[in-house]
This record gives sequence, structure tokens and C-alpha cells, in this order.
Amino acid sequence: MIRKRKYDAHFLHRGKWWVAWTEDVPGAVTQGRTLEEARENLKDAIALMLDPVEAAAP
Repeated sequence: MIRKRKYDAHFLHRGKWWVAWTEDVPGAVTQGRTLEEARENLKDAIALMLDPVEAAAP
């Protein structure tokens, strides 16, 4: 069973880049050329940050 979680995301447009992060998962920070790319990259960053935690959970 896959659990879906919701995280508050923050986006900042600087020059040609969108920066994305969430305070809910410290260290999950990324960027993209478009808002959609930054959003997708943030999903990947969150998954990578949580992967070791979920692997260690009982």
C-alpha cells in the first residue's frame, strides 16, 4: 500500500530558474527551468530524503 502525504512547498523565481523547497523535509531543495519542472524535482528530492527513513522503519 502506498501512502500519499502532502507537504507545503515554497517556490521562488530567480532569473531563469525556479527554486523549490519544503520546510517539512529539511534538505529537500531543488530547482527547475519551469515551475512544473521545479515541482517535479521537489517530489523527487522529498522521496530521496525520506527513502533512508522509510527503509529503517519497522
